[in-house]
Amino acid sequence: MSYEFRGAIGPVPEIGELGSRLALAVVPLSEWWSLLPLTDEGLRSLGPSGGERAAPGLCHSRLSAVLASVSASARLVYVEVECWPGACEQGAIVFEGDVVSWTSPFGPIQPAQNGRTPVSAALRRVGVDPGDALDEFEALGLGRQRHTGDWA
Repeated sequence: MSYEFRGAIGPVPEIGELGSRLALAVVPLSEWWSLLPLTDEGLRSLGPSGGERAAPGLCHSRLSAVLASVSASARLVYVEVECWPGACEQGAIVFEGDVVSWTSPFGPIQPAQNGRTPVSAALRRVGVDPGDALDEFEALGLGRQRHTGDWA
C-alpha cells in the first residue's frame, strides 16, 4: 500500500492564516496543531516555482517564502513523505523567525537524532509532544489518510 503526503504543519492560528492567505483548506490535527495539505493543484495555484528550493528536492520556492514569512510568529514544518511497499522516502524543513532553521533532504529514511525519522525530528523541533504515541508523526495522526488529496 502506498502513502504520499505533502503539507505544512504548525500551530492552529498560523496555519489558519496560511490557509486563508493561499485559499487552501486547513485540517485540525489536535487542539494546538493544524495541517495545510498541499496537493499538486494547491502548489500549481502558487504559480511557477522560481527554481530554488528550501532544501534539496523539497518545497516550492514561492511556498517557502510564504512559510518563512508566517514563521515570524511561530515555528512551522513543511514535510514530504512517499512510501510504497518496501521503501519510504521523506524530508522536512523547519521555518522559524522568517528563515529556514533546520532541514532534512528528501530521500530514503535515515533516522535522525534519537532514532527519529526526519519528519518526527522536525515536528519535535517545533514542539510536538509525542505523549504516549510511538513518535510525533503518530501523535498528530498523520497516518489517518494515505494521500495528500484525502486530507484536502
